[in-house]
Order: sequence, then structure tokens, then C-alpha cells
Amino acid sequence: MQIIFGDPPEELVEKYVVLELDTIKYSEDADPITAYCVVGGEHVTLEEMSEIKQNCDTHRALIMNYYKKNWEFCIQAIEALRGKFRGELDSFYDVLESRIRDYKNGKIESEWDGILRKF
Repeated sequence: MQIIFGDPPEELVEKYVVLELDTIKYSEDADPITAYCVVGGEHVTLEEMSEIKQNCDTHRALIMNYYKKNWEFCIQAIEALRGKFRGELDSFYDVLESRIRDYKNGKIESEWDGILRKF
């Protein structure tokens, strides 16, 4: 899996599956940067092709609901997505699930906006 910081080039989006991961802010003065991943690529089987759209839709719904703090939906989506995309995103899903469980247990900033702050 390849990670891209910032908007992916249009020609990449046209040829590959590009999915949003996290939006990160590295300093108080900096603008947030969104990280994307490029998954799959060569040698996609017919079975995988039939599942790709559904898995992409579920992943996009996961990210959208993450920003809305719809934690239960996120946990269910993560469970459904584990092992999909040949497992390339499983480590991301593990980190996201751990973060969501912390948020559910009250470890969330009062002004939470979904942006991961690294400062």
C-alpha cells in the first residue's frame, strides 16, 4: 500500500483505488494534511473486483461517520472491512478502532473535529 499526503493526482485516482485515511495537523500554525492510501493495483482477481465498490463505499462511510462521531457505525464498519483490500488496511483499521474505543471512553478533546493533532 502506498501512502500519499495531500490531494492525490487525478491520473492516480482514475487508475487505482484511492481511499482517505486520516487528516493530520503537525503544528498549531500548519494547515491540516489529509493522508490517502493507494490499494490493490496489479493482479486483482474477478472476485476481488466484484467486492471493491462495496468495500470502498463502506470505507468512505466509515470515514464520514468517524467525523460525525458515530462510533457504533465505525466499529461495525471496521469489523466488516478487516481482511478486505487484501488486508492492506488492517493495521489502519486496528489503530482507528483503538482510537475510537478511547473516544467512547471519554478520552476525546472537547473541540474534537476529527483532525489528528501531532503536536
